[in-house]
Amino acid sequence: MRTGRRWCGVLVSLACLGLVAGCAGKGSSSGENAPPPAEQHESSAPEEAGAQSPPPAEQGGNWFGPEDTRVGDTVAGLKVVRLEHTVWDPSSGGFSATVAFSGEVTVSGTYVHYPPEHDFFGGQICFDQVDAATAARLPRLRGDQRRLLFCFENAKEARQALAPAGIGEATVVIDGYTINFRPTDVWNTARLVRVEAVRNPQPWTKPVAVRLEGMEETRTFRLVYLPILPFTTYVPADWQYERMQHEEEGMVGIRLIAPNEIGFVDVVFFPPGTERERVEWAVVGRLAAYPASQPLDSDGTAFRAADSTAADPGRWKSAELQLGQRGDRYYYVLAHLDRMEAGDGWGPVVEAILNEWRWRDTGEPLRPTP
Repeated sequence: MRTGRRWCGVLVSLACLGLVAGCAGKGSSSGENAPPPAEQHESSAPEEAGAQSPPPAEQGGNWFGPEDTRVGDTVAGLKVVRLEHTVWDPSSGGFSATVAFSGEVTVSGTYVHYPPEHDFFGGQICFDQVDAATAARLPRLRGDQRRLLFCFENAKEARQALAPAGIGEATVVIDGYTINFRPTDVWNTARLVRVEAVRNPQPWTKPVAVRLEGMEETRTFRLVYLPILPFTTYVPADWQYERMQHEEEGMVGIRLIAPNEIGFVDVVFFPPGTERERVEWAVVGRLAAYPASQPLDSDGTAFRAADSTAADPGRWKSAELQLGQRGDRYYYVLAHLDRMEAGDGWGPVVEAILNEWRWRDTGEPLRPTP
């Protein structure tokens, strides 16, 4: 995405090219969009126990089956010191297992401080995602299709070593890695030995300066983070969000929703390797809801759009869409204002949200400072 472009943003509720808005942040009545940081994560609950996964030949040497493993065996360089295995549904292959290992191992990934009120990981300090480069260092249980994550047994030490409370990227040395797999709310655990490095730590809330009508105003913004997305950002504390996903098309994204439904900001990522022609077709489809749309540049990466509401000809809704690319992956940002009369301050707030954007792999901003 280009740098230095002001987003005066404005738009309306659209179909998201088939994207299905999930419930990863919408609806305060359900508790999923309560004040941060409780709702900052999609659920990481275990998948159905016994679910089938690819055969071990396709999985690599760190995958093992509990039925043919014994105490004293070594998996991925770690020694099995405890193993409990129960088949509770022979017809489907459903089983439960606890497998504990000894030996230190170094892994990198994303850590998360979960607040006490979180409905699944309440009060835990977890490695929410393990980087692909180090994931093979951890044993994997065949049939366990949960996202690879673990929480620290020595939470107090982890909380101090991985401060401040929020999220970040880290390289850590762990011991006592234990796989807990059963059809209930359990997770894998490990003991934090030491922290090798911490990168891009982000607290759950922070003060953000917003320039309104020539005056700078400081507001409390809260962190928005979903494991499926390659970036984080901060939004005003009274905003909500929805996860967006189209499994068939492989598109994922997030909708950031302003209070009183005055507008929203959609960020949508295409699958890696998607051809530019397919991306342009999707952008054209998205802008079809705005008859008065026009490009803002000559290379077709930025557009301004508007439309009137038939029931209220004096009510205009408008938007700005900008197309970006990172590596082999395209994405677009669509800022939509539904009520022109409520637009005072909309542009600066959207600008602040985009300025707070950080790529999770590097910590770099969306628009680097010249």
